Amino acid sequence: LLMSKNIQLPAPKIEGEFMTALKERKSYRQFEGKEIPLQTLSDLLWAAYGNNRDNSKRAPHTFLAFKTVPSFCASYMYQYSFFVFTKKAIYRYDANKNELVFIKDGDYMEKTGMQDFVKDASVNIVMISDYKSMKEHPAQHMRSYFDEQTCLRASCFDAGYISQNIYIFCQLHGLKTIARAAAGDEKTLKELLGLKGDYHLILAQTVGY
Repeated sequence: LLMSKNIQLPAPKIEGEFMTALKERKSYRQFEGKEIPLQTLSDLLWAAYGNNRDNSKRAPHTFLAFKTVPSFCASYMYQYSFFVFTKKAIYRYDANKNELVFIKDGDYMEKTGMQDFVKDASVNIVMISDYKSMKEHPAQHMRSYFDEQTCLRASCFDAGYISQNIYIFCQLHGLKTIARAAAGDEKTLKELLGLKGDYHLILAQTVGY
């Protein structure tokens, strides 16, 4: 094989559920407002940011988290700031307890984005990065590494991993989704969620039928 020449690759084998899901993956901007069954929502959130291994086996200089997604320097900046907006209330997803932690009553779906369709979906997932947690990384030598720019890069890396898991899950389970940088007003959302300090809105993802 001469490396100085172009290499014609064989056609990709688009077979099986995973490859077919990638082929058919796309973003949607129209939703029916139908409620997602609780079991499906549980499965979706686990796929997005659940724990997939025994946390007790982690080294003491790392965060206690083994996720369905990788994390930039094992920083897990969404571990306590991964929010789920429904038409009835706002919750925080607690992967350790597999629980939706109640935040606030009411339909605040429209606060999660600037597009009209966000209020018509089943749920809106909002990722707000905790910079403070990164700057206080359990590994002492890592703390000076997380300046503002690195915190932003890390947050975007992890949000991308999470978002793609949501896309693939939705494609495999008959749901629609779209990831949005137009994720609402950061100040408004932080006040609504009771967040004070070094938190930053990174991404929102709309899911529904």
